[in-house]
Amino acid sequence: MEQTVPQRLFFSCEGDNLAVYDSQGAKSFLRNGDARPLLLLKAGIGNILESAPKHAIRLPNGVVSIECADGTLVELNLEEESAHKTTPSGRFRYRGSLDEGNDGSGYMRA
Repeated sequence: MEQTVPQRLFFSCEGDNLAVYDSQGAKSFLRNGDARPLLLLKAGIGNILESAPKHAIRLPNGVVSIECADGTLVELNLEEESAHKTTPSGRFRYRGSLDEGNDGSGYMRA
């Protein structure tokens, strides 16, 4: 993402994708249809999102929490460019950066 994280974010969970927008960019999209997401994550084996995102919120600590269709909770730290997931098997850290979130790098135990 290599940029300052905006204070206000807008999330779009459509199909197997999660798009993160600057809320100012979302306003532009609604007016002109030309907004580009700050981050686009696609569900896939070994990706940050391994199943479809159902819901995303930004927590007070700046972390984005994503509930996925398979029950996994994924947390994105936009400042640190890192991702973690929590499953019944424990907590895991994504091996790549957020920009590499669709590369299938997989997770390791945190």
